[in-house]
Amino acid sequence: MTAGTGIPMAVIAMLADGEVHSGEALAARLGVTRAAVWKQVRELVSLGLEVEAVAGQGYRLVPPLELLEDESIRQAARCKALRTLSVFGQLDSTNTWLLSQPMPPPGRLDACLAETQTAGRGRRGRSWAAPLGGGLYLSMAWQFDPRPPDFSALSLATGVAVRAALADLGLTSVQLKWPNDLVVDDGKLGGILVELKGEADGPSQVVIGVGINVALPAQAREAIAPNWGRGPIDLHEIIGQPVSRNQLAGRLIARSAEMLARFQVSGFAPFREDFAQADYLRGRPLSAPSPGSGGTGTDHGGAADMIRGTGDGVDSDGALRVATAQGVVRIVSGEVSVGLRR
Repeated sequence: MTAGTGIPMAVIAMLADGEVHSGEALAARLGVTRAAVWKQVRELVSLGLEVEAVAGQGYRLVPPLELLEDESIRQAARCKALRTLSVFGQLDSTNTWLLSQPMPPPGRLDACLAETQTAGRGRRGRSWAAPLGGGLYLSMAWQFDPRPPDFSALSLATGVAVRAALADLGLTSVQLKWPNDLVVDDGKLGGILVELKGEADGPSQVVIGVGINVALPAQAREAIAPNWGRGPIDLHEIIGQPVSRNQLAGRLIARSAEMLARFQVSGFAPFREDFAQADYLRGRPLSAPSPGSGGTGTDHGGAADMIRGTGDGVDSDGALRVATAQGVVRIVSGEVSVGLRR
């Protein structure tokens, strides 16, 4: 693992097993003073980790933490398309880092993970809370040449791949909220961010970011406030036991590589039915700004007011269908507010 900056990864690695380690032993292994160890432990607490000071014995991390590890992820992925895998302690954003790297050759995938991000992003430039060890923050780069005509549906196809990866680990209740959210029991489990670099008529580099809540500390839950559902949910809460982030990362890489190769040839068509089976918005009352309000584009012109209706699936290009009193409206981008299912 590349440590990145600002995080005492050596101390985390020593405490990750959840056992008690004396300040003296930590200082000796790190080659620093016990005062320096105390300072680094305080830094871990400030990052949201719970470090327990055991009187007369030392420190331990509660609960234990499985750190991301290159070889474990590769073994879980068993993905021939994977070209490079970069694992960091801390980055500003895994998407930003991959976008700054050379484009992978056709048919190959580059992946990047970080234990935490200082400037993680969601859709529309929103910040993405990324507590250290509390989630999985994975980005993957791929080259499209040419770019598929229904490229706008890539986030939906990615949702199908992520859902399959979670099913590989036994979680089969994930729903997909158009265009990029992962949902379980009306709680937000994670999200997807697709970014593109390149020309429309030439090779394009796409970077797909996937963020999944694994075991969120309380302060991180308070920082995540979606405008729908019942707030954030994590894998530990759903499954009731620890989840291997290395196994999850490997399955996400493998399933995403399969999806991207298929999407390159056939676009969204092979994934549309799978998305329909997991469609969180189907049958729910929805509202979205009309095109004139500057919030959402649709195939309809119209006044700058709210479109209200019921979710009616997605079209072949990934556009959201909303059944209204005036007919079906296609939503191609923007924010959708959702109510309770009727």
